[in-house]
Amino acid sequence: MFAIGSSLVLAAFVAACGGDDSPDTDGTPTKTPSFLPEAFSTEEALAELDAIIDLVQNPDLDVVEATNVGQFELNRRITEAVEGTSEVPGLNEVRNQLVDEDRILTGEYLHNNLVETLAAPFSQSDTDSISAGEMQDIDPRGIFTEPGSSFEASSVFRDAVVRVIELWYRI
Repeated sequence: MFAIGSSLVLAAFVAACGGDDSPDTDGTPTKTPSFLPEAFSTEEALAELDAIIDLVQNPDLDVVEATNVGQFELNRRITEAVEGTSEVPGLNEVRNQLVDEDRILTGEYLHNNLVETLAAPFSQSDTDSISAGEMQDIDPRGIFTEPGSSFEASSVFRDAVVRVIELWYRI
């Protein structure tokens, strides 16, 4: 009886894990799954969020000047990213959700802030492309863009955008 039970458990485990690396029906080996990074502790996530907020509040002035973004527009976008808008929670609200240990809502707020605020270019001259290869590394599940695609983002906030995506995967 024990041997039959053990065999069933082993068979279920192998099926759940996808079996071996034998070829699929089309003759290609199955892809080994990618492993996601370990989740941050609340303290680590808060420290990374602080670093992101600092990047947002203190953008590289050479990039700002090169993209010809006006100070008024820059200040407005920084405030929207950090404080939020009526439609999109800011990074301060992300902090509140982290402190409350609500990681699902934290992830949703991070995603919405990135897509609606941080990544949006100010103008055509402010557009920077995060390559498909880099996106594959930082966004292996294709949450922020289709797998194999590049991601268009604001040059001013590019580094913050990359770090938000990385944080999203670690909360």
